Amino acid sequence: MTIYDERERAAERQYVQMAEKPFRIRARRDKMLASWVATLLGRDIARCLEDIIEADFARGDEGVLKKLESDLAILGLSDTRNLIRHKMQKCFADAVRDVEGSVNQ
Repeated sequence: MTIYDERERAAERQYVQMAEKPFRIRARRDKMLASWVATLLGRDIARCLEDIIEADFARGDEGVLKKLESDLAILGLSDTRNLIRHKMQKCFADAVRDVEGSVNQ
């Protein structure tokens, strides 16, 4: 293998990692959100995760927000939308740190 082949393969690996990163961050965020909502509602994490993933694929962040807003309505909390947005932002930031940390190892 020549040095050019090695460079090409390294560039391909880097491209794949860069392409996968947004998906991995979003998946990690969704898992954190599922854990949070499952704990609040006393539900199964896996089922909550399935629901969040479905909402995310169907309508993106707005779909996730509406799904969680609907789920948390039974708690009777005030300002649920802002609570969920804040939690989504925090989970996203934590997911970025987690994924960045795993890529750099």
